[in-house]
Formats: sequence, C-alpha cells, structure tokens
Amino acid sequence: LYKVHLAIPVIHLLAIFLVLLETNLYTACGAFLVFKAFDYSIFRAAKEVLYIPLSFDARYRSKELIDVLGYRASKGFSSLCISLLQKAGVVVSYRVMGSCGLIALLGWIGSVFPLVYQGSRKLEKKI
Repeated sequence: LYKVHLAIPVIHLLAIFLVLLETNLYTACGAFLVFKAFDYSIFRAAKEVLYIPLSFDARYRSKELIDVLGYRASKGFSSLCISLLQKAGVVVSYRVMGSCGLIALLGWIGSVFPLVYQGSRKLEKKI
C-alpha cells in the first residue's frame, strides 16, 4: 500500500517529464490519460484503504474535509488561476502547464515520503 502511494506520483512525474521533453498535444493527452487512469483505478482505492483504521465519525469527517474541501477546492482554484491568466493575456503553453505540474508533483512526492517511511517501519515491527 505504501509503495503504491509512492509509485503513483512517480509515474505521473515520468509522464509530465515526457510532456516537457516533447511538447505537443499528443504527449499532453497521453499524460492526462495516464493521470486519469491511475487516479480512478489505483489511487482512489489506495486512498480509501488509509481510512479503514479510523472510527466511523473520524472517517466521515476526514473524507469530507479531504475529498470535498481539499480536492474540489484545489481544482476550482487552479481553474480560476488559469482563467485569470488567460483574461490577462498570458499565454499558458504546454511547458508552463507541465512545469506547474512538475512542481506540484515534487510536493506530492515529498509529502508521501513520511507515509512510506512510517509504513515500512510498521511492517518491520510486525515481522
């Protein structure tokens, strides 16, 4: 489970790296396809497993906070930023979007390392 949480952003990092190397619509579409495929199949299932040890009330409140507020608010905020940039006349190219995605992924990978470290220590204690 912990390795899955690390592997998903690494796969996205490779896809965005390809977009930055080969900036065209096909590689951008391919990176988006990889992101959505992993998000809907593996990532959501792995994320749900993290909620299992919590009580019902804690699970309900944390899922509400993370899924509703965090996930949807971040999508809306990024859409607002892109719209404001376009209204200001700033051209948002593949490289700019790829660079923003790369920065976000590096933050994601950095935040996953403590989870992977703690999970591997728990597994070592059980063995």
